[in-house]
Amino acid sequence: LLLADTCLIGAATGCHIACPQWNHQLTLVRRNEGWFFRSPVALQAAGELQTGPIAATPGLRLCGDDFSLSIE
Repeated sequence: LLLADTCLIGAATGCHIACPQWNHQLTLVRRNEGWFFRSPVALQAAGELQTGPIAATPGLRLCGDDFSLSIE
């Protein structure tokens, strides 16, 4: 997967990564200091409920109501 600065993940037709079972879209964005996840709903990251940008650091476990992923 090649990215410039944004990756849309979810069920919407315009998403780069199609996840038809998901209820919400997850956005992966690049900033000067690294990659971050954004979501319209709170997510559990590293065992804590978080809102706003979540740093996509190696070893991060990210969970929503209908998905779970890990960053390697």
